[in-house]
Amino acid sequence: MSALPVVQVEDLDVYYGTSQILFGVGLSVRKGETMALLGRNGAGKSTTMKAIMGLAPRAGAGSPCGAIWSPG
Repeated sequence: MSALPVVQVEDLDVYYGTSQILFGVGLSVRKGETMALLGRNGAGKSTTMKAIMGLAPRAGAGSPCGAIWSPG
């Protein structure tokens, strides 16, 4: 049985100024799952988490920046 995601991220782009830092990130976490975000230094792990929490700019030059949603 597949539960609905608790957090879902689709096509996330993050910009700092005019520099695009993340390109099309997507992930889905369902109730009861554990998720790990792994990568080398500078790969964008912290930036991804900051964007999900609303602490990083998710749009550049007025372009669409993807969707982050959580039911409830």
